Amino acid sequence: MHNKECARPSLFQSPKRLFPALVRTDPPAVHLTAYCTGGLQQLYKTVKTATHSSNKESYTDADGHFCPTPDMPLLAARYNFVQVIGKGQSAVLIKAQDTFRGGELVSVKILHRHYSVLGTQEADCIRRLNQADVHHFSGTLRLYTMFLYDGHYCLVFELLQPQPLYKYFLDTKAPQKLHRVRQVAVQLLSAVGFLQQHNVIHTDLKPDNLLLQTAGDCRSVKVIDFGNAIRCVHNELSLYYDDFELQTLVYRAPEVMLGVPFSMEIDLWSLGCVLTELYTGQPLFRGRDAKTVLWKMVQLLGPLPVDVFQRGKFFPDFHEFTANVTQPDGK
Repeated sequence: MHNKECARPSLFQSPKRLFPALVRTDPPAVHLTAYCTGGLQQLYKTVKTATHSSNKESYTDADGHFCPTPDMPLLAARYNFVQVIGKGQSAVLIKAQDTFRGGELVSVKILHRHYSVLGTQEADCIRRLNQADVHHFSGTLRLYTMFLYDGHYCLVFELLQPQPLYKYFLDTKAPQKLHRVRQVAVQLLSAVGFLQQHNVIHTDLKPDNLLLQTAGDCRSVKVIDFGNAIRCVHNELSLYYDDFELQTLVYRAPEVMLGVPFSMEIDLWSLGCVLTELYTGQPLFRGRDAKTVLWKMVQLLGPLPVDVFQRGKFFPDFHEFTANVTQPDGK
């Protein structure tokens, strides 16, 4: 008999990517398996109304933005619109009832028509992260399914608390606020560590992309919005080597500012900025342009080392924020 160690199953199983690049496939407008498992009555209604689906009213404006209304039909003949949770440049987020799961509340992200490519990227990324996180310990959003509606790419997620994270820190006394920041830090460090373990850069960590699963419980914070997430491989990183336009400005890492090839560490920079903002109530490096943000960085942390940043694409524009950093004698 061979003596074999009983290895504990990893909480974060390695995801499998079949192709070197992001998968670009559109989801169906109808999930037939869901219809069948939803019951014969629902299936009958679907078949009965299927002939009228081509004549359904459009809920898209002239700019390609989705505009839901209270009396609209079921999305994908399954999700009943409840209310709008939020609106953004690329999508509208709604609360809906899943009629095939006893009216369970979910959130549906409906991308505007011009941003459908973000839907395929986000769905591919989150699906693979979810497959790796079988015990739901990673602190990343759970994706249920995807579908097309009226030409819009739609993603169905677990429903999180819509209130922005920073509002839970308003009017909170310092000791309690510090305790909450620590709770958020532990969860977000776990989430970022999980992403790094799977070679994924979120690229847009900020308070707006952090929501609580349970109201008031900062330990339940989850990372959302993976529309700009990329894998840390050259064929995806190089897409940004022309303009380095990624990360929200006030949470942008200095290597991105100066156009230096970046890696997964840029998420940690954003995380530090977020935690500081939650405690102080103000962005750490507030500014309307890159020069203002860099100036505030240098004021607080000192000049950037020239030997690291002189190879940056934008070093000539921002060289005044760098300096030769010499080590003290004997160091």
